[in-house]
Amino acid sequence: WLCMDILDTEISIPNYSIIRLDRNRHGGGVALYIRNCVSYNTVLYGSTGLEVIVVSLSKSNFKLCLCVFYRPPSSPPAIFDNLCDVLLSVQQSYFSNFVLLGDFNVNFLDSSHSFYPYLCDLMTSFSLSQVVDTPTHFSPNGQSTLIDLVFVSNLDSLSNCSVIPQLSNSDHVGLMVTLKHQHVASISMPRRRVWRYKHADFDKANELLCDMDLDKFLNPYDIQTSWKRFKSAFLDVMEQCIPRSVLPTRNNRPWLTKEIIQLIRRRNHHFRKANRSGDRDDYLKFRQIRNRVVAELRIAKRRYFANLHPHNQREFWKIVKSLTPKENSIPTLSSGNIVASTNP
Repeated sequence: WLCMDILDTEISIPNYSIIRLDRNRHGGGVALYIRNCVSYNTVLYGSTGLEVIVVSLSKSNFKLCLCVFYRPPSSPPAIFDNLCDVLLSVQQSYFSNFVLLGDFNVNFLDSSHSFYPYLCDLMTSFSLSQVVDTPTHFSPNGQSTLIDLVFVSNLDSLSNCSVIPQLSNSDHVGLMVTLKHQHVASISMPRRRVWRYKHADFDKANELLCDMDLDKFLNPYDIQTSWKRFKSAFLDVMEQCIPRSVLPTRNNRPWLTKEIIQLIRRRNHHFRKANRSGDRDDYLKFRQIRNRVVAELRIAKRRYFANLHPHNQREFWKIVKSLTPKENSIPTLSSGNIVASTNP
């Protein structure tokens, strides 16, 4: 129940930095303590109307994105759409692990809860796993619920998740989550060169092509040689007039179709447009396309694996290799370095 009248020095923990987002009235708010030896950057803080803090933590080449969230009990279902917008703005593929935690005020042990489907959609859309399996909140009437949740994107990195006794007269228990530091070996990705047509000098290209002597390319006895000569000269002109960028080769999943990739680009376009304008209709259009992308991906992935021949070992190991990074587990980052708090 922090407010601007309470200084950081009054609630400081030795050797830890604090990031706090106060509601400045009774209840609510989130706070995050980070050990001083861990370098971090604040990704998102108090700019979405949500009680959420997002930070990126790095140690060696291991990068963790941590999102601390609190959902007030009286909030409408639309709060999950807003949370999805926040998660979409975070490039999850950039991090070794993505962790979303906090007090969601939705009993995860009760599938009949009206907000339970929203949590399931959140997990499916962002490939998250909920790792807490015991009650965390105990009401005065003796009812126990699991409303303090921890979602992780890389379940293999989870070393331990357990409850610890509540502090003072709190009706919430604490959670202790330990993650393994997974050292990702550097992999030399193939590169591709992309034409940047927006910055091309087409007038110069037309002038050079008009001055080209086509007769010197022609070989009346070998059409392939004639084509190779012309193609080489044509590309030389393009190299002079059109700049190119060198980018990593896309690691597209085999079930991604051309139509889905185009739909993803549309989704990203409308996301950027909605962020720039802040218009409600733009956000509605983005969410409609986002939901369509999620549905199309589920169908395409299910269809791909259903049609995969069970005896085609070569194709099977090709998929496994494309989806599995080369990792060497080095358990140097533990929950002793990170403390997150949600104030009910």
